[in-house]
Amino acid sequence: MAMDAANLRQLAHASNIAAAGTEGHVPVRVEFEEHMGAVRDALQTGRANASALAGAREATLVHDTGTSVKLDQEVAAMSQNALHYQALVKLLDKQYSMVSTAIDGGKR
Repeated sequence: MAMDAANLRQLAHASNIAAAGTEGHVPVRVEFEEHMGAVRDALQTGRANASALAGAREATLVHDTGTSVKLDQEVAAMSQNALHYQALVKLLDKQYSMVSTAIDGGKR
């Protein structure tokens, strides 16, 4: 889910950068961590159920009305998101490596 959110965030940044000079463009942003916070709160209070977890499955695009695109901040956020995505890929690679080792019984 985090990789999907990072991918969607990259697309949102690219869209904002591409339309930065367009009059009337409403920037978009991605909400994902906000949903995770709600799940964390539900788990801590013992109210975690299927409906509490269902809202956290997807990242959502939100229109940032009343704001304009700040090109330098958008590019910086896009770079930070790319690094975050790379870190997620490395973690996933390590996870698959551990699963592969477990399946092989450590014989490689």
